[in-house]
Amino acid sequence: MHFIWLNRKMENYSFSLLFLNNGTPYTIAENADGDITSEGIRYSQTAGAHITYRLGDLGLAGNYYMQMGED
Repeated sequence: MHFIWLNRKMENYSFSLLFLNNGTPYTIAENADGDITSEGIRYSQTAGAHITYRLGDLGLAGNYYMQMGED
């Protein structure tokens, strides 16, 4: 698993960016005895952002995340 997280806070707003790369092993082939003869890795990625903004008593927040790759 690899990830990058960036975060910045200012007086009236803040934002975070995230990128996550996750690898999951899986079985490609087994022999007649059920022993694993070949394995592979499926990678999936998640990227997204979180933003907040404050203007006096009003606060706004938004999130956006998306997933890509093989599951």
